[in-house]
Amino acid sequence: MINYKIEKTIILSLVWMVALGATYFVGYKIEQDKLVAQEVYARQQEQILAEAFKDMALHAKAVYVVLPETGKELYRMRDFRTLPLASLTKLASLYSVLEVFPKDDTITITDTALKAEGDTKLVPGKKWHTEDLVAFSLVTSSNDGVHALAERFEATTNKQLAEVATERMRALGFHTLLFKNTTGLDLPDLSAGGVGNARDVAGMLYTFFTTRADVLATTKEAKASFTDIDGDAYLAENTNKMTLQYPNLVASKTGYTSLVGGNLAILFRGPHDELVEIVVLGSTMDGRFADVKTLADRAYAYLLKDDSQDVEKTATL
Repeated sequence: MINYKIEKTIILSLVWMVALGATYFVGYKIEQDKLVAQEVYARQQEQILAEAFKDMALHAKAVYVVLPETGKELYRMRDFRTLPLASLTKLASLYSVLEVFPKDDTITITDTALKAEGDTKLVPGKKWHTEDLVAFSLVTSSNDGVHALAERFEATTNKQLAEVATERMRALGFHTLLFKNTTGLDLPDLSAGGVGNARDVAGMLYTFFTTRADVLATTKEAKASFTDIDGDAYLAENTNKMTLQYPNLVASKTGYTSLVGGNLAILFRGPHDELVEIVVLGSTMDGRFADVKTLADRAYAYLLKDDSQDVEKTATL
């Protein structure tokens, strides 16, 4: 009788172990099938993305296209390569200025500030609110405006704005960004006034946008009107000559010198209202606009067919 009970217990235990093993195997098989399906889907998406950006004739030395809200990269070309930035440097300088001065603080346009290369019709002795002069300087890429802001910044903080801008960007994680001056103009020894890679430029522009979108708003316009504190008006023409070709443009910044070539960074809204960011470095004066237009068209067409972006964006909120 005892042996019978023992045998029955052993049999039941074996049955239970077999059932448990079968359950585990089935569960394991299901998970493996899911992983395989996910890998297949990922490869398919990679192929679709590669097809969307193939056969492009670009002038740029480096390119980065990303959805900054999710971090999804759409296209990369030598995006880790450090290159001269020209006036993209102004983004870091002006971001740093805005962190120190309130928007209604007063900046005076000095004679020394107007000695900078270029003329954006600023008038010596005129006073501006900080925020207005920053926005004007971004739209027109005004070296005069940036110099006036830098003079006030350095007199107030006893620190060099270029050094502060470098430290600030690196503190934000953009470690390739290095600025020797506040405008990005070429130095007398023909070295670059500012350098960095396309990925860090994208991060810099997006950080500026997430903190001060109001200041960057005018950079999407072909022309913008400003007034100084006395009420005198200034018409600012955007150095981005293709603003009207980006109907969903959110922000943009240009950069060009004969040494550097042409740079351009933009943010625009895609078909599902997602933000798309494009950075082009080392192109030509006109080629930068053609490059960005090509990349923007390809990105928009790809996203128009990709309904997963709404899901990805929602997951990050």
